[in-house]
Amino acid sequence: MRSQPILLYATWVFALLVLLEGVARAQAPVEAELKAEFLERFTRFIDWPDTEFESPESPFSLCLLGHTPLEPYLAQMARTRRIKGHAIQVRLLGGPSEVGGCELVWIPPEAAGSLDKLLAHTSGKAILTVGDTEGLAARGAHINLKREGTRLTFDINMAQAKRSGLRFSSQLLQLGHLVGGEAPP
Repeated sequence: MRSQPILLYATWVFALLVLLEGVARAQAPVEAELKAEFLERFTRFIDWPDTEFESPESPFSLCLLGHTPLEPYLAQMARTRRIKGHAIQVRLLGGPSEVGGCELVWIPPEAAGSLDKLLAHTSGKAILTVGDTEGLAARGAHINLKREGTRLTFDINMAQAKRSGLRFSSQLLQLGHLVGGEAPP
């Protein structure tokens, strides 16, 4: 019985590794699509507290802090997939103060200057913050996607993960570059 979850995790880790390797020759729209895929894949390796959702019918709110090329891909994803068994709701935020009800907030480079305000509104809440601006995880976002040569990789801020109450799987922690603290036990 226990081998099935391990096999499932191994499959997801392999799929994530394939995504990590596949960005090399990506054009901008393809890269945006891959980043949207990364967002959804990250959620498979992170657990939110049981109290996060009011009911099984409550949507998983994937929020965007400003317009981003990821929008059409996330909108398509919302029509065909579920996250943690919940329908996906893509919300465009007018600013950091509108994060109430979000499970995940994407921070495009144009909104990276609002990170401190966003973190003030997400402090102590199980809201995953993800972006793709150099140094964003070191500044306090949970995850930051970045290019390393021809690969797309990511940083994970461990201190922020501990404060938020989100549980990151060991498989995800092994794939990312840890910043801001040590891995949880």
